[in-house]
Amino acid sequence: MSALPILARELRSRARKPWTAWLRVLVGLFATLMAAGTLTWAHRFSGMGSQAGKMLFESLTATLFVFCLVEGVRQTADCLSQEKREGTLGLLFLTELSGLDVVLGKLAATSLGSFFALLAAFPIMAVAFVAGGVTAGEFWRSVLVLLNVLFTGLAWGMWASARHRVEGRGMLLGLGAAFAFTLVPWVFELALQPAGLPNISLSVALHLADDTVYGTSASRFWMTLGLTHGLSWVLLVAAGRIVELDWREEESLPAAPTVPLAQSPGSGGDVIEPARIQEYWPVRMQDDPAGWLARRRLRHRHVIWLSLVTLGLGPHLAWMLVIVMMRTGTSTGGLHNAIDLAGTFLPVMLLLFITSRCFAEARRGGEMELLLSTPLSARELVLGQWRALWQRLRAPLIVTAALAGFITIVSLLETDWPFGSVGGSFGVYQTAQCAKNLLCGVAACWLGLYLGLRTESVLRAVGYGLLWLVVGPWIGLSAIWFLSGLLFPATFVIGLMLVWVLPVAINWFYLAGILWWSRRQLIERLRELASRN
Repeated sequence: MSALPILARELRSRARKPWTAWLRVLVGLFATLMAAGTLTWAHRFSGMGSQAGKMLFESLTATLFVFCLVEGVRQTADCLSQEKREGTLGLLFLTELSGLDVVLGKLAATSLGSFFALLAAFPIMAVAFVAGGVTAGEFWRSVLVLLNVLFTGLAWGMWASARHRVEGRGMLLGLGAAFAFTLVPWVFELALQPAGLPNISLSVALHLADDTVYGTSASRFWMTLGLTHGLSWVLLVAAGRIVELDWREEESLPAAPTVPLAQSPGSGGDVIEPARIQEYWPVRMQDDPAGWLARRRLRHRHVIWLSLVTLGLGPHLAWMLVIVMMRTGTSTGGLHNAIDLAGTFLPVMLLLFITSRCFAEARRGGEMELLLSTPLSARELVLGQWRALWQRLRAPLIVTAALAGFITIVSLLETDWPFGSVGGSFGVYQTAQCAKNLLCGVAACWLGLYLGLRTESVLRAVGYGLLWLVVGPWIGLSAIWFLSGLLFPATFVIGLMLVWVLPVAINWFYLAGILWWSRRQLIERLRELASRN
């Protein structure tokens, strides 16, 4: 028996979900607005019209590269672990299906939505032919690399999903492994390039697809592409083997560690608390019961640090790379757009994942019903959860703000900028971007708490959160950029206001509105949301 029965089952399930159609609509809309804005402003400023096609192609390619890798992992990171949690994976093996058949059936069904979304962006990339600067060979090689990146992301997600049962862990493992194998092999590029040896990095394959590089190392491009594609099949075979061997075994839950009990200071011996919780949460339970309980559910301290530091310093790091490449005469190749997108997309996704699990796990485990039966009000429960979360957010926010302020001071004192006299103002703009990103991180925490109760699964909560916090603002920014280029003259002052100041100001108000709305919904509708099935 082949994987066709599983494929038919999964396709029927996917066809009933509205997100399957809306994903390709959003990707096509975003690519269209980005292309229109890039071409409009490139032709309105002198000296950039001849590079408009190349700028558009490199920006879209780098952005789609990040999208394919993240979307591929997101689509498959929970497909096998969900079957394990629901107890339906064993039913599939009552037939003559093998582990690889199950994996391939799941892969084919989960990849169709992302594949069609990627197809919606390819005609926009072909607009670069009309603008000039891109050859047919470079276009088709880049398309082939992007399809391979999507396939590799799906394979990493499938492998991570086969290894885990708990919701969300597969996504963290898959994203970490996918980006590690994309970025770390660049370190060995200096040794592999002179010898003509292939590299296992997907980003190296995209770099080799460029005409200027492909002309001197065509064979290396095809070997690198084949090596990365072969790694994907190895991951799929490994996932099928893991599923086939481990589907009968129940996940053994680790025994709760025995911790000594200690009396709370000043409690007179009436209240007993675990010493481990008391060590990390010095507030007594009777002083802040909601915060004390919420603190026990929060994990991933290092992920919160990494997310906020990346989110706050991402704009500075992206433009530092651009400045270095401009001074060395190297083409940016759309790296700024890719780093800017990844520096916002990934940290917000991780923050949404961490915070949405707080109330979601409490509701699924029945803990939320017990809390609502106590004398604590909904407002006290929500604010107690936020106080516990703020204890984890405060230190990385302060450190990131201090680093961003230091970089701003250095940029104001710098006189040798490639932008001339606008260097200091540009440094202030980048700091405003960093502050906006930190506000986005705080809004992601509030929105994650709300979506954890509002949606059926954590991964769906992460998807909706990314739509409201990242995808929506990017589409709005692209629309503003395109309309401003059509309606207003290409003077420097107006261009500076429309491209720099206006989008940041609108994003500030938008994120503040999301934060206020999520907080209000949680406080006013906590009991209603917690009782949803």
